[in-house]
Amino acid sequence: MQNKKNLFTTKEMTTISMLTCLLVASSQINVPFLFAVPFTLQTFFVFLIQNIGTPKTSIFTILLYILLGAIGAPVFSRFGSGVGVLFGPTGGYIWGFLVSTICMAWPSAKFVHSCLSPYRRIGFRVVFMLCAIVIIHGMGIFQFSIVNHISTSEAFYSLCAFIGIDVAKGVVAVFISEELRQRRVGMDMLL
Repeated sequence: MQNKKNLFTTKEMTTISMLTCLLVASSQINVPFLFAVPFTLQTFFVFLIQNIGTPKTSIFTILLYILLGAIGAPVFSRFGSGVGVLFGPTGGYIWGFLVSTICMAWPSAKFVHSCLSPYRRIGFRVVFMLCAIVIIHGMGIFQFSIVNHISTSEAFYSLCAFIGIDVAKGVVAVFISEELRQRRVGMDMLL
């Protein structure tokens, strides 16, 4: 009989499940803001997942979150679910979570984990977080403009207030992830 290697270890499955639960919970903490886009802690936890998870656990956490919502579990903001949310006004942001995690996971892991200096690690993390914000908001604004039949520039000006908020959430996530790493909680104990 041939020995098959499992796609995930028990530790990875547990980590993905825990991080997905945190992401779902953060999606429900929302404050009405502009138009149809609420202010949530969702992006904060996406940035935290990107910073404390391995590339594999980070990507599959976001993917599981999207799949749960697509099949009807009320995991999106305001207990939304279904493919209608994914292709609605705010769906581009959700797709942006996945694309930014895929684009940032491996480079972040390579550069951040090879740095001995905490200042350099924080610097790399901030740069990768800013790149993730560009991807998330780029996709979100693009889809928002298409669904609402407005120009991309109108959508950008309508939603640019979220960019500053997400930069602040990202910086906090970077510092929390670095603190977890220094306290040996991040990859070794949580993941």
